[in-house]
Amino acid sequence: MWSWWRKVSMGLVMERAPGTFSGLAEEGIRDFFLALLNFGFRGDAMGEVFNGEGKTDILIRVREKNVFIAECKVWYTPKRFNEALDQLLSYMGWRDTKCAILLFVHERDVSDVRDAANAIIRGHGCFKRDEIGAVGELERRYVLHWSGDDKRELHLTLQVFAVPTTAPTRTRRRTAA
Repeated sequence: MWSWWRKVSMGLVMERAPGTFSGLAEEGIRDFFLALLNFGFRGDAMGEVFNGEGKTDILIRVREKNVFIAECKVWYTPKRFNEALDQLLSYMGWRDTKCAILLFVHERDVSDVRDAANAIIRGHGCFKRDEIGAVGELERRYVLHWSGDDKRELHLTLQVFAVPTTAPTRTRRRTAA
């Protein structure tokens, strides 16, 4: 069902075209994701949509059913990431089962941030187990339970993106006249 996500590979796009993303805030990067998602879901991907206890960054609703909910976050500290995880879970209704945190890292120690986020998710009170099927070095998948119902499982994907903070300087080679 999520094979389209593998093809999109926004992480590679951000790494290969850093000048496009370097000056964007979280919402600007989210809008790129929404544009791509709407190709696959024909306009069913929406941003800043009320669901559960607040407004989620990305919601895909197909025929009155939420099929995916995501929060976009820039990495600052472990405490703020834990708050982002709680925030995402508060947006999940009982019938919602697929969610993601799209984590944008401006620092150079992307692997360390990925590992810290992984530890936070695995230490969360709703964590049940790791899920098999991660795609790439910067993706992890988990099974959590819905808050208040240990039998209701949620599938969480963590995707970490290395986003540059400054655009690269380019030099142009001059040809002899």
